[in-house]
Amino acid sequence: PAESFHDWTCGNDIGGPDEVFSRGYWHLLGCQNGLHIFEELEDVDYLVRAVGKAMKAVGVIEAPCEAIFQLLMSMDSSRYEWDCSFMYGSLVEEVDGPH
Repeated sequence: PAESFHDWTCGNDIGGPDEVFSRGYWHLLGCQNGLHIFEELEDVDYLVRAVGKAMKAVGVIEAPCEAIFQLLMSMDSSRYEWDCSFMYGSLVEEVDGPH
């Protein structure tokens, strides 16, 4: 059911309208290379305990939108430089025929 999925867009955990939104309670661990690194407090009902700790980083990317999009969509080995969970991937161009 839809109510079982966490909506990260509800509520503002930092305070400014242009910041990252989430409903969780976050603890600032520190700042490194311009990133604010947060850890989610563990006393939340929606977080499955087996998953481990949830973390996020907030920062500003000074690059054109197109360059950011190309980096996020990259499927080559350079993606591992910023996404250590990535091993390989492919882009799906068509699902269930043309629409």
